Amino acid sequence: MPIRVLVVDDHALIREGLRRALAHHSTISLVGEAASKAEAMAQIAHHNPEVIVVDLHLPDGNGLEVIAWARSLSQRIGIVALTASKLQEHVLACMESGASAHVDKAAPIDVLIAAISHSFAAPL
Repeated sequence: MPIRVLVVDDHALIREGLRRALAHHSTISLVGEAASKAEAMAQIAHHNPEVIVVDLHLPDGNGLEVIAWARSLSQRIGIVALTASKLQEHVLACMESGASAHVDKAAPIDVLIAAISHSFAAPL
């Protein structure tokens, strides 16, 4: 069974790129997408994904709030923070909020795939 993944990013280009990249991996099934905090919360509740990939910057809040909320719902959900920020304080904030992993947006897709797989296999 493929890992059910939800992508949360406010940029349509990033979501489209991830949709296309993840479609080539038989171990992953993209079950939904969200462009905002509100959409993310609704999609998480509706699709019950096994892993969420979350950007930190959203138009109606931030990814840290989504991470903390998702983690409060489930200790088993894998949460990958996908950000353009390399600042150690942002990486630490992701982990403190409950993220399972942090991946830089400049990383190769294989790094994101590995983070998704690891987050699913070894949630908090």
